[in-house]
Amino acid sequence: PNMRVIGGEAKGMKLAGSPNAKITRPLADRAKEALFNILAPSVVNSRFLDLFAGTGAVGIEALSRGAAHTTFVESNQQVLAVLQKNLTNSKFGTCAKVVANDVFYFVPTCRELYDIVFAGPPQYKGLYQKTLRALDRPGGPLSEEGIAIIQCHSSEYQVIDLEYLCVSDTRKYGNVFLAFFQRK
Repeated sequence: PNMRVIGGEAKGMKLAGSPNAKITRPLADRAKEALFNILAPSVVNSRFLDLFAGTGAVGIEALSRGAAHTTFVESNQQVLAVLQKNLTNSKFGTCAKVVANDVFYFVPTCRELYDIVFAGPPQYKGLYQKTLRALDRPGGPLSEEGIAIIQCHSSEYQVIDLEYLCVSDTRKYGNVFLAFFQRK
């Protein structure tokens, strides 16, 4: 599918898609627009973390809407090349850091704090729960006042007992389910 930046400085810019549709699952424009309408005031000057970044569409949207910095974490080499291309084309490369690594290695070793953490893990692999458990700990990467959003297929969502995080909101757009978490 054609992806584009929906709002902000780079509004309307087309983004290159993944070379392999089985690897990534881009957030549909409607869901992405709704997400950023919810986050709007907190995006400006924020530090944004895009986990399972894929082609970078969500993190680039954050930069376009005024985020101060985005860190993209992606492990697939083919997709990383597309992400780099999208960052170069959007001219946001100076406000971005690309980490070529596995999310489940990066998160426990991350020492930086982020105001907004977005994760769109591959579907149907139990990664929604695994991602949430990785983020549910004291210390990085979610700042004290930060918000974490995890995207999953609506059939994958389940309430999980967490020690440090709690659900603050959930939204459904077709089969796209977004769960919002904050520190307890």
